[in-house]
Amino acid sequence: MNKHLLLALACCVAATVQACGTDTASTGLPGSCTQDDKLDRRGKLDLRDPNKQDAKATPYLLDVSGIATGKTKDLEFTVANVADASLAKPIVITGVDVAETDDTGADVTSHQFQCLGPDGQDCAISAFPALIPESFDPGCAPDGAVVVAQKLTLRYTRPPSAKARHLKVSLHLTGDPAYATSTRDIYIDTSFGSPKLACTPLDVDFGIVAEGTPPASLPLTCSNLGSAPVQIYELDLNGTWYGAVTAVTQKLVVGTPLIFKTPVAIEAGGSLTLDVSLDADKATLKQGATLVINSNDPSSSVLKVTLKANSTGPCLQLAPTAVDLGPVGLGQKGTGQVTLTNCGLEPINVTNAALQAGASAGLGVSSPGGACGTVLPSAATPWVLQPKASCAVQIEYAPPGAGITASATLQVDSDAGAKTVPVAAQGVAVSCGSACFTMKNKISNQLISNSVTPQTPIVLDGGCSTAAPGQSVGSWTWTLQAQPQGSYASFLPAKTGKTVTLTPTVAGTYTIKLDTVDSAGAPGCQSKTVNLVVVPDDKLHVELTWTTAADKDPTDTLGTDMDLHLAHPNAIKANMPDADKNGEPDPWGNLCDCFVNNPTTSWGDLANTDDDAILALDDRDGWGPENINIHVPQVGLAYAIGVRYWFDKPTDAKTGKVAIDPATGKQFTSMGPSLPRVRVYLDANVTPAYDVSGPSMVSGDMWCVGEVTWHTNAFVPCKGADAKGVLLTPYYPVYPQTPPSCN
Repeated sequence: MNKHLLLALACCVAATVQACGTDTASTGLPGSCTQDDKLDRRGKLDLRDPNKQDAKATPYLLDVSGIATGKTKDLEFTVANVADASLAKPIVITGVDVAETDDTGADVTSHQFQCLGPDGQDCAISAFPALIPESFDPGCAPDGAVVVAQKLTLRYTRPPSAKARHLKVSLHLTGDPAYATSTRDIYIDTSFGSPKLACTPLDVDFGIVAEGTPPASLPLTCSNLGSAPVQIYELDLNGTWYGAVTAVTQKLVVGTPLIFKTPVAIEAGGSLTLDVSLDADKATLKQGATLVINSNDPSSSVLKVTLKANSTGPCLQLAPTAVDLGPVGLGQKGTGQVTLTNCGLEPINVTNAALQAGASAGLGVSSPGGACGTVLPSAATPWVLQPKASCAVQIEYAPPGAGITASATLQVDSDAGAKTVPVAAQGVAVSCGSACFTMKNKISNQLISNSVTPQTPIVLDGGCSTAAPGQSVGSWTWTLQAQPQGSYASFLPAKTGKTVTLTPTVAGTYTIKLDTVDSAGAPGCQSKTVNLVVVPDDKLHVELTWTTAADKDPTDTLGTDMDLHLAHPNAIKANMPDADKNGEPDPWGNLCDCFVNNPTTSWGDLANTDDDAILALDDRDGWGPENINIHVPQVGLAYAIGVRYWFDKPTDAKTGKVAIDPATGKQFTSMGPSLPRVRVYLDANVTPAYDVSGPSMVSGDMWCVGEVTWHTNAFVPCKGADAKGVLLTPYYPVYPQTPPSCN
């Protein structure tokens, strides 16, 4: 069955299910609960460790060296049921086994650990309420107390003569079929000292390197903040870096890992300085890489440091790139605007916005006000634009006579250099109307100035347009003069009419123009043009579009199907196959991978949805876009981005089967290769931080695009990528219908 039909069927079942059932014997639920017992109801256990991460199956290392005799240390685990509430079954902890052994594996008689249930009692006698998901009907739970989440506390008390201990806690559960014949186990080992590696800075930035000025190397200091020696086993450098990292006289370069035969030791409280350098001949090239440090730090065995050069600097974007005020009647004033946006990562100074010498009479510029005030910028009083901030320059034309064609060039000077915009206008003798329109959010009915988020439906209303005296507006014609590459937005229901709607789905700038004609058939003197900036409001927004040469009309319902993936670092715990042969399990197709079969995730802090990934838009009839958002990603984690070419034949949206070609009466054949493009937007910026065009892909291919980290805002190719940064796997295995856990 087509994966999209499976997803739609699941959604349909969830939306139509009744409250519960009446057969206590078959459901195990109260007789007062009305439940359709034909449904496969099941709970889904979620176990979080003290760091609010998915509890791992390997032992947690507890450093007891700093715990005084008689003092305690509590490790709190959180247990929850995160099944879909409409199809869920309560989970009940029916028993807890606690086994404590010494360093030889023998059972002990003098215990250092205690297990406490949610009521603070020993787990052997504690009452564990039934676990239900959010929005679950408590009347459908077993008799007794029910909760959404509960604490399980493992308490360590240090005795006068502390010995090494190994703890195993096993939870016996009902309700989650994954543990019908097994237990969910937690392991803890004590340690009398633990290494802790910390490196400063985590972002080594050479900034912009000037021509002829070889930069000095920069230090990277790695310190041991723990109580036991740090052992560094290996250093690896991935990405593009024309230089080296020197550690203990040995040099590390891209593509050749540095493996220490004798691990480099950093004693507790000590540090090691690594030297990061650039190749003098290539120092001015844009480059970025990730230094990977493998050590014995139990909390973070892999530490990543970002290296970059020439990847920052001033950036100013002007939109539109040309201004045509059209015909302007005598005695009237035509206006238009050029928006200046800081597209860089640093504040930028705008020192001039004026028409160059030789401008036609009647043309001028002014500041329309707003954040930058009513005075145009100068060297003495520049406009200072923070990253993502915008200001506008207004172009004005008051024709000195009829039939005069006017032209000029607007010049804007800033830290990013000089940029120009051509300006044109025409004076006419008649008094005529002007186009005018407002923009509103179709859902909230709120007015829009010039910025919205992707997928916002917009109502464009030309009712404020005017006509010549004695006439009325007879027609409105809308034109999308420009839109981002890869976008095929259009006006609905048509490009004519006083009121139309537009839904921009691709981030970028859309230039909307309205022309009017009055009831006597005379065109308005002046068109109305607005630059609409579509910018994500999430800290991480990943967008996929693609082109298929054989898809002659990307806007119809026939096209190829590509899928976007965004995987949490914990995805590797799902132990998926290593289909791309890069030496580690692939991150795709599990519950730590956000994609079409897992569109809404529960990552990081369970009580905070801001760090969850959401597949906000899925497309299966060609070109996209598809996008995945995380409102606030977890700091410093490397999220993997992937693209799967799911199907290369047009499918029927209702049946999921290959569509019939009306010209032949047979199923459509393959549309052939497609070219994907992935744009990554960070910190709600209108300009993508990373714009990656992928290789030519055929049906079944999987492209590992790279890993993005917020914050330090870094992007590196996937492990195992070729010299061009591409990791492409043909005939990639089909995703499981039910994504496996990533715990």
